[in-house]
Amino acid sequence: RGRSAAAFVPDAEGSGTVLLAGAQPSALQPAFGVDSAARHAQHAQRLELPLPALRRDVDTVADLAQAVALGVGAHTAAALAGLLVGTRVGRGRPEGAHPALDDALGELLRRGSPS
Repeated sequence: RGRSAAAFVPDAEGSGTVLLAGAQPSALQPAFGVDSAARHAQHAQRLELPLPALRRDVDTVADLAQAVALGVGAHTAAALAGLLVGTRVGRGRPEGAHPALDDALGELLRRGSPS
């Protein structure tokens, strides 16, 4: 197949998509949900990049816990720290809803929210 005007990076499992880029906005045909990588492969070049932190598609609480363990950006970290603080004072998500996420968020709060 010829050179594509768009490219995508699949998630760690290979079925989702974590990055879609194109030379022009019109080259993009975004697909979301289950098996988005297969749909992107119909019109974009698949790139297998050795970027483990990028390769995490967050669809579930377990995925979010893994992303937090890998390291998230300042805005995500601040939002998650706010969620954890809200939980600790009786608002938001019930504690214990997902132990791995509770642990990851607890570590994030101990480190302090990035500025």
